[in-house]
Amino acid sequence: MDIAANSFFNGQTQLFAAQSAALQGKVNQLKADATAQAGSSQPMTEKQQALWKSCQDFEGIFIQYLLEQMRKAGPQDTFLDKGLGHDIFVSMYDQELSKSMAKAGQFGIAKMVYNQLSKQLS
Repeated sequence: MDIAANSFFNGQTQLFAAQSAALQGKVNQLKADATAQAGSSQPMTEKQQALWKSCQDFEGIFIQYLLEQMRKAGPQDTFLDKGLGHDIFVSMYDQELSKSMAKAGQFGIAKMVYNQLSKQLS
């Protein structure tokens, strides 16, 4: 292996190590956020976990409604035949997309609702 190729691979290895460290930092931050969604450093109680799950579900339903309405407002032509199968697929796709967006906290609705309702858990 010549010097140029060796230095290229060393550079790529260093870049990969830096990216891995950055990703690990993000993973650690996400774990910390999941443990302390309400802003405290203590693990959530069973009631808090149930409330958080309900808030995420609410956000998912809200996002799904937004996606459905946006799809209705957009162009209706498609290269695929529209029929019952297409409608079912699109509905299932919107449902799964909204669940993943809610779980990731894309809109922050779950956190706002949780913060408001968790005051009443005492």
